[in-house]
Amino acid sequence: DPTCDNCGVCDSKPSNDCIQDCKGIWGGSAISCEDDLLNSFNYNQSTEQAFYFIESATINGTSISANDYVVAYKDSVCVGYRKWDRSLCNNDQCELPVMGMSSSSSDLTVGYMQHGESPDFMIYDASAQTIYPAVADSDITWENMGILISFPFH
Repeated sequence: DPTCDNCGVCDSKPSNDCIQDCKGIWGGSAISCEDDLLNSFNYNQSTEQAFYFIESATINGTSISANDYVVAYKDSVCVGYRKWDRSLCNNDQCELPVMGMSSSSSDLTVGYMQHGESPDFMIYDASAQTIYPAVADSDITWENMGILISFPFH
């Protein structure tokens, strides 16, 4: 006997019931209850993606902390982010997924990366609730299913 959850999904599977985020929104995506800048790091999943494996990230020569984030933008559109918790990363290299514009769901990915474009990278300092531009040691261009390994941000 199907029942409807608070997000309007009607089925008999309690395992997929939506939950409230910390802002009290059913099915919401708030990452932080106190920090609206951090909550702006939302993006839609796309079938077009690239992955960047980052070996280090610093702000003014100081390594960023496990509470900080590396964020990718195309213009002012967030196209990917990764919390910098190196204990969750592969061999101390944190992967940053960066979404591209998909032909199958273009309404949800309008303004996302396209082949040959370069994302803008930022570092979010959680302790200061401030975002800083990040500079890579090499030129980084986006291509679908592209993988770039071992580069630092500072």
